[in-house]
Parts: sequence; C-alpha cells; structure tokens
Amino acid sequence: MKKDVVIIIILSIVAVILVVSVAVIVLRGKGGDEKETTKPVKETKVTEPKEKTEVQDFEEIHLRVTHSPRGGSYTYEILCEGDKSVINKKDNYKDDELVATVTIDTDLVINILNECDILSWDGFNGKRPKDVQDGTDFYFDAKINGKDIEAEGHTVFPESYNPFVKWIDSALEA
Repeated sequence: MKKDVVIIIILSIVAVILVVSVAVIVLRGKGGDEKETTKPVKETKVTEPKEKTEVQDFEEIHLRVTHSPRGGSYTYEILCEGDKSVINKKDNYKDDELVATVTIDTDLVINILNECDILSWDGFNGKRPKDVQDGTDFYFDAKINGKDIEAEGHTVFPESYNPFVKWIDSALEA
C-alpha cells in the first residue's frame, strides 16, 4: 500500500509539472526559447549620422613640439598664401631659427588636414599621466574654416597626431 501512495504522489507531481509547462508554452505563443519580458519596449529614435565637417580653408597653423629631457623644441608653421602654402620648421631653443621651409599646394595641405581629421582635435587636452616625467609635449593652434582650433597634450595625443607630424617632416625633407 505504501508503494501505491508513493507512486500516486510522484505521478501527481509529474502531472502538475506537465500542466504548468504546457500553460507556459501556450502563454508564450511559441516554443520555450523566448524570454518573457515585463518591461515596456523603449522606443528608439533613429537619427541621421552627423555629417563630418571638412576643412575648406585655413589661414595659419602652428604646432609646437617639445621633447624632454634634452630633446629639441620645434614649431611647425603652415601659412596659407592663396594657392600655395609655406611650411616652416623653427628651432625654439635657437631663437626660432628657421631650420627648414618648403612651399606646397594649399589643396594638398587641406587634403592632409582632412585625412588627419584635424578639426576633431579642437579642445583636445591630453594630460600627462601621473607616473610619467619625460616625453613629448605639444601645443596646436590654428585658424581653420574661420574658426580658432586649439589642442594640447603631454605624452598623450590625438589619434592622428603622429601621421600629421610625419607628413609635415616628409614635406620639409622633399
């Protein structure tokens, strides 16, 4: 008799589990692989991506680079003179002595400024990490599209900083 009671209890529990499982499947509408949510679905606003602003023109660009310790300190200067632009490199430790100069097409400079996304530098402030004492510092200021652009960094730079400086140096070496 005890065996019969145990079997009846087990069968009753299995039946309850089956009924609950079927009810859950029916209430969900499909199989059991979807999660039930009680939170309302948040409406997402679709917006057009912002159009990237391009450099159209510039008046002047200055990039001061200081390497420490015992490194050099140079100012790169790019001056727009209509269809042509002049790039100068000056040694800050030698009373701004002109180290190199070159004249190139202004359109080429504008293309490089856009490739390096120079407008995104505006307001950049790469603060020196606490444990770093040496390194390279830079200060950038420019008049681009009629707007003043400024950036600075202390061993921390905008993403396109190195390609921009390499381009300037290669233009001066050509």
